[in-house]
Amino acid sequence: QLTDLLETRLKDLRDASNHMNNIVREIELVNSKFQALNELLNLTGKVRENELLEVNRVLVDFSEILRWSQTITSDLLEQSRMNSLVVESVCHLDTRGQALLHQAVWVMQPGLSTHTDNLISHIRHIVQQEGAVESKKSQT
Repeated sequence: QLTDLLETRLKDLRDASNHMNNIVREIELVNSKFQALNELLNLTGKVRENELLEVNRVLVDFSEILRWSQTITSDLLEQSRMNSLVVESVCHLDTRGQALLHQAVWVMQPGLSTHTDNLISHIRHIVQQEGAVESKKSQT
């Protein structure tokens, strides 16, 4: 019975880690598209300082979004690697201290800085603007 519980918990960890890895891959894809767009704009000579884009009725600086995307991708990749190491080694721990360290890495997400958390919040705010505008339209 204990073995079954351990297997269930380990499967949950693997599933969570795989889910995060999939999200990181999607974010990497978005980041590569931003970089490709930036290179295209540079090649055509159409890029200007403080190039503003309208995203869901919010004006954003393209170069800032590009930097945000790169920072978020880098930090999420680092945390994803940490989580994978936790999953791989969780059954091979010898002491309670090692277990607590692995638990802290999983829970505290040290690969994600406060700065990255703020950038993710900024992007969520920008993306959610469309929903807020649509909600106001449906109420009138």
